Amino acid sequence: MAGILDVFDKVTVLESLASVLEKTEVLDFFVDVKGMGVRVELLSETLIPKFELFDFADRTEKIYGLKNLDIKIKYKNIEFSDEYYRNLLVSLFKKCGICKAFLVGSYAELTDDVLKISNVKSGKEILEKNNCAAILKEIISFELDRDIKVLINAEDLDKSEYEERKRERQQQIDKAAAAAVVREAPKPEKAKADEPLSEGTVFGKPITEEVIPMLEVRAGMGICAVRGEVLDADVREINKDGKLMYIAVNFDVGDDSWALGCEIFGKAEVVKGCSCNKDREYSYTSRQL
Repeated sequence: MAGILDVFDKVTVLESLASVLEKTEVLDFFVDVKGMGVRVELLSETLIPKFELFDFADRTEKIYGLKNLDIKIKYKNIEFSDEYYRNLLVSLFKKCGICKAFLVGSYAELTDDVLKISNVKSGKEILEKNNCAAILKEIISFELDRDIKVLINAEDLDKSEYEERKRERQQQIDKAAAAAVVREAPKPEKAKADEPLSEGTVFGKPITEEVIPMLEVRAGMGICAVRGEVLDADVREINKDGKLMYIAVNFDVGDDSWALGCEIFGKAEVVKGCSCNKDREYSYTSRQL
């Protein structure tokens, strides 16, 4: 059977990924003509970077007009390791994005067919509700051909502490709004409803700092820049004398190393131009962390 790169030969592939895919064996190739989907099962003796694999699948879908290209990997002679676990999380986050906020930064140990995941600070209820353990079990069962049990050692979310922190943050926002000096600012040109956001800076000044992984962010670092995916966003409008004056946006953003809580606060006419779209990547600088 032809290799996957021979089948989708119109797609340009990174050399690092191509060298790995060329060594894989196609176990199964199923085409759903009516649903415009393809499922491919590969056998590999080398760990395949999931970020690159998913990017390859996305580009293949666009070039060949597919609605879905599902590439599954069976590994031969691959043992569970930290590298495999990081790769495993990429697959999990693609299936269940909400898990990312809680499992980024976690570590795992596989002993006697029991996978124990630790350093999960909270989100027990959310992880259970979204069947994260079951998804991990299913992926590992297929990839490593091992029937395992997954235990996620997550703490219960302290709702009272969360509400208190949220209340304190809201007080800070209200205080900032009350103390803000209202100045006339040039109104930005309104974008058409069907016009997509342009690439580049969507809020604030252009970012010139070197982007660092979120896991490296520490208190007292001063100005730093991170890049990631917006996981969740909450927008609050602040009125003054019956007129919309300010907008506060609280959002969670994460990369493949960690996730951070962020906040945007500013005049309504300026902040309205910043869209926290979960399907886009944004860069932000922070002057106080």
